[in-house]
Amino acid sequence: MGGPYDETGFGLDIDLTAYGLRLAADELLFSESHGRAIVTCQPERATAALALAQELGVPAHRVGTVAQRGGAVRLRLRDAIVEHPVEGLRQVYFSSVSRRMGDDGQMCGIIGVTGVPDAARVAYLGLYSLQHRGQESGGMVAVDGEGVARSHRGMDSCRTSSTSES
Repeated sequence: MGGPYDETGFGLDIDLTAYGLRLAADELLFSESHGRAIVTCQPERATAALALAQELGVPAHRVGTVAQRGGAVRLRLRDAIVEHPVEGLRQVYFSSVSRRMGDDGQMCGIIGVTGVPDAARVAYLGLYSLQHRGQESGGMVAVDGEGVARSHRGMDSCRTSSTSES
């Protein structure tokens, strides 16, 4: 996508239709429960990188290429195709909630839950699962059925800074 000082970023062309067939699209894209890593290399080195992975017993798949500067991010899944222009993604990223809050991008995880009876508890569990991204503090805002917002913030991990009363 390019850094904040780049005028534009590079696109991607990713095809995951043959990879992760046992996983739903959201699991494949967002789950941290499965060990996956993305390795990039020059196109002429891809065959050597795959051979090295095989030699070391590491499952590896070539899933895509870097596309043209200012292009689009194209992601083909088993049951969907996602395509967005790089410029639009950059605009969303660089005007994110944490940046708008003056946090200089230091917010590590945001959870949003709506439409479930126990949303605050579900949000807590989501924050708990993300706490390795922000070890030093955590917080939550819950809006009750009458539209009243209550917040709780604390230093330390999610487990010790949150209580059932929050």
